[in-house]
Amino acid sequence: MKKLLLLITLCIIGCTTGMAEPDCRKGKIDCQGECGRMVDENGDGFCDHGGLSTPETEETSYLLLEIIAGTLILYGVSLLLVKTKRYKKITHRKIWNYLLLITFLVSALLGLWLVVLINYELDTEFFKSYLTWHVDFGIAMSVVGIIHFIWHWNYYFRKK
Repeated sequence: MKKLLLLITLCIIGCTTGMAEPDCRKGKIDCQGECGRMVDENGDGFCDHGGLSTPETEETSYLLLEIIAGTLILYGVSLLLVKTKRYKKITHRKIWNYLLLITFLVSALLGLWLVVLINYELDTEFFKSYLTWHVDFGIAMSVVGIIHFIWHWNYYFRKK
């Protein structure tokens, strides 16, 4: 058991030090994270690995509250339709299971595509759009996943 813990610890240390980026591979100036390896410890909005010519920055914001609220509202409407017997509970669960699957697939496939773009240094003007979609679908997947977990709460915490 001790050998396994040591092996896991060494793997984690090796992976994290292997991902450390000494400086910008592309020699970019005013880089705002196009390569996906952005580090902004000084908070100026530009990657610390590259050069800097001007402090002006374009801010990317994600729709966290909007996606959470929208997902919960849709779930509430769906639950209301079940309570008013517009459709069955099994249909309600199928819809939300499919939504969980779709949000997972979109987020996972975009994540894999972003890894390919970063690792093989493929430049695309859509990188930030892909990243935004990846994060937005990940937020939705998290909300639907929490709902799914609540449904199956008894599976994990059943009193014996």
